[in-house]
Amino acid sequence: AAERVLAEHGDDCWLDASSAERVLQAYGVEFAPSRRVRGPGDAVAAAHELGFPVVLKAEAAELLHKSDHHAVRTGLRTGDDVFAAATELEERLGDEFSDLSLQVQAHAPGHREVLLGVTRDLRYGTLFAVGLGGVHVEALRDVALRTGPLDGHDPIEMFAELKGTMLLGPFRGDPAADVGAAARTLLRLQRLVEDFPEIAEVEINPLILGAEGEPSLAVDARLRIGPPLGLRSEDGAGREPVG
Repeated sequence: AAERVLAEHGDDCWLDASSAERVLQAYGVEFAPSRRVRGPGDAVAAAHELGFPVVLKAEAAELLHKSDHHAVRTGLRTGDDVFAAATELEERLGDEFSDLSLQVQAHAPGHREVLLGVTRDLRYGTLFAVGLGGVHVEALRDVALRTGPLDGHDPIEMFAELKGTMLLGPFRGDPAADVGAAARTLLRLQRLVEDFPEIAEVEINPLILGAEGEPSLAVDARLRIGPPLGLRSEDGAGREPVG
């Protein structure tokens, strides 16, 4: 299933969000249920189908960093909320992104956000990253790195190295997050890039972790086919390999 999706794309490109999700789902990564639609009316219908509250996202091939474009609306609890948010996103981003579409996503029930990533680098080989997820990961720079291959203990050790690792344990009345689910997902990413050497980068941010025994669901991901970092002229010496 992943091979069919990857074959639909070129030799050096970012996959659209839907294709990236399909590849990762083929390797056992679970995503929050969602519907991709065009137009505010269809977005409202999808929200009623999924159940409130929902998250609304704008999607386009060149829209890789949604937070930079304020392209995500969370906590939408009524059809009127969804219609207004969809209208605003289309009016503001439609001219800049001609292929703009909308994704309506069910609210993920977990309570901790983490980042998982893999990057092929010409100098270092295959690099794996974990960190606290969401929009603040680049500012906090709280990321643990390993070169591959990973064994079954590496992902847990990586999470333990984070400065904010205590936030993944019991905190302010919330139970500990299921870090084991995140570890298993990172090992699935390793299997994916082993099977497909043409994948240069893949990132899940965030994976929303539930407590142990509860679902842990990805809500956003990106994936690039192409050469390792360091072979592309636009990479530049100062570019961070992961995160």
